[in-house]
This record gives sequence, structure tokens and C-alpha cells, in this order.
Amino acid sequence: MKQQRHRWTPPPLASRRRHSRLDNVALVPASELASLAKWQRQAQALPAGEILLVLPQDNSHLQAVGVQIRRSLKARGRHTTITTIRLC
Repeated sequence: MKQQRHRWTPPPLASRRRHSRLDNVALVPASELASLAKWQRQAQALPAGEILLVLPQDNSHLQAVGVQIRRSLKARGRHTTITTIRLC
């Protein structure tokens, strides 16, 4: 299996403006987009600048990807909180 390399790209221009500020970020699986409001509330309850990473409990591939994302963010000085969920 070919290993994919992920690249960080600059954020959109609107978020790079002087007066814009991203408080918190939530990364969720596509299957959880119906519950996006729930995850947004949970992310907003975290300290400013914290990243919420929602991972499926029973998918080892996505768990591994999540761990890599967390390591990469930690290397950039970003704090992350991981929540695992059971997908139906």
C-alpha cells in the first residue's frame, strides 16, 4: 500500500487577515456532519486555540491517521483533544 504524504497549506486568505481569529477547530469524520452542531459546541467549550479531533472507535486506519495529525499539530505547538466515537 502506497503511503500518502499530507501537506499543510496556507489557510484561506480570509482567515489570514489581521483581524480574523480562529478560536477553535473541530475535525470530524464525514459521517458525523449531521451532528456538526454538537461537535462545534464541544470545540467551543475548549480553551482558545485548542483543536478537537473526533475519531471513530472501531476504524484502526482512521485512528492511525488521527494520531499522525495530532503529532503534526503538536510539533507546530497546537494543543489537541481527541474524542473517540462509535460509528453506526
